[in-house]
Amino acid sequence: MGDMTLKVRGSRIKMAAIFLGSLLFAAGGLLMISDGSAFGWFITVFSGLTVLTGIFFLIKGPPELLLTERGFQMSTMFKPAVFVWSDVTGFYVCQVSGVKMIGMSFSPTYKRHKAMRNFTERFTGHASVIPNNYAISTEEICLILNEWLERYGTQQNIRK
Repeated sequence: MGDMTLKVRGSRIKMAAIFLGSLLFAAGGLLMISDGSAFGWFITVFSGLTVLTGIFFLIKGPPELLLTERGFQMSTMFKPAVFVWSDVTGFYVCQVSGVKMIGMSFSPTYKRHKAMRNFTERFTGHASVIPNNYAISTEEICLILNEWLERYGTQQNIRK
């Protein structure tokens, strides 16, 4: 079997929009602080971290999603998030705070990052999500991920 790979490139336009939106929210948080609102601190800090993330990916280049016969990986700021196909049971389009993303359903045998997945699920309603910052649509990426899962996830289960 050959080495099948597919790289889904991130969108510089979406990363710039995230950066600019976060910058506006941080400015709004500063205005709230100047009006005496303590909640402004939360908005400023959270938005400020998102601004830093936006700057990082604008300099480094937008995140990429790499699919292989073995699994897939998403670029992050520090080290890629890597999954083998047997870690997941499916992908679905979802919304988190009104933003379209791709939800991941995990296999019952996948034990890594359980505490973080539980926290994320309480916060967003989904154990894990793939952000909507790629050059193709969320629906298209979800379809591709499920096709690769069906093709290569089945092969991994046969080999076990």
